[in-house]
Amino acid sequence: AATMTADGNTVYFSSNRKEGNGGSDIWIIQKEKNGEWSAPVNLGLSINTKYDEDFPLLSLDGKSLYFSSKGWNSMGGFDIFRSDYDENAKAWGKPINIGYPLNDADDNSFISFTGDGKTAYITAIRPGGLGDRDIYKVQFDDESHHKFSKVLSGTVTSAIGKIELTKVTLTNTSTSKQAEFRPAGPTNAFVFAVAPGVYTIKVEGYNFPSFTDTLTIDNDMTTTSVVKNIQVVAGK
Repeated sequence: AATMTADGNTVYFSSNRKEGNGGSDIWIIQKEKNGEWSAPVNLGLSINTKYDEDFPLLSLDGKSLYFSSKGWNSMGGFDIFRSDYDENAKAWGKPINIGYPLNDADDNSFISFTGDGKTAYITAIRPGGLGDRDIYKVQFDDESHHKFSKVLSGTVTSAIGKIELTKVTLTNTSTSKQAEFRPAGPTNAFVFAVAPGVYTIKVEGYNFPSFTDTLTIDNDMTTTSVVKNIQVVAGK
């Protein structure tokens, strides 16, 4: 199983290769400047145990890693855990069991989130199911780890000339906190997970001068996606 960051530059995957800590571990590879993938690096004992770790999934903003494990404090077999990335330590935090009712005494392995981080889908064996594993929809209400966000996406175009992005920077005007999107290959599209607020967006790339604009992300939970298309003047 594998999961990729939104910019396509980093992949987390599970593998039971012999250099691991025992059983299946979570590994990471990153795309080099020449377009080739790096050698796999084990995420280490902050994530992996001597038991099996599998089925990694990154949140859209890349700040939370979900995975299944038979180690840590599993209720039985595989449980689903979440680790949050510590920006200061530049490391993944201690995995937390996401708890009952998502985890129980059976194997709980798979979870997939919508872009706003509030809704997920799991596979599970539950009373009243249609037989063996079924797909269930889960709604998260805890604001501490599932704060409401929206999916901001868009394309950058020009009336003349081809556009290729190298970086898109989103800056919160109140906190000055920044998020960056760096595409893995030629593209004019970008995507972010973003909390409500006022932002400046700066786009940089080939064949056009850098361009800055402002946008407001409303705190409207009925709308979970925002499209911001930008037209620039090609040629430097």
